[in-house]
Amino acid sequence: MVVLRSVIGYLRPALRDDVVHIATWLIPNPRRCGSRAVPVVRDTDRVTLARAEIEYACVELSSGRPSRWPTQFTERYTLKEEVAAAYPELEPV
Repeated sequence: MVVLRSVIGYLRPALRDDVVHIATWLIPNPRRCGSRAVPVVRDTDRVTLARAEIEYACVELSSGRPSRWPTQFTERYTLKEEVAAAYPELEPV
């Protein structure tokens, strides 16, 4: 995989002694390898401090040409319901 694009939305600052939670999951896309969502949420008030999305493309190592999302990825890298439920307030970057 190669990174095509990274976008980070800085919404609010984290302050000294803030505890933050960072989650990440893959968002499959049949045309490309997909994207990785990365929210940063402050523990005390569950305010989203930042949201990032990293878009990937799959490439065939032997040729360097684009390729489809490998079958083993679609089988193993799925959005778990408990992750989605933990962050219902998140919107795409």
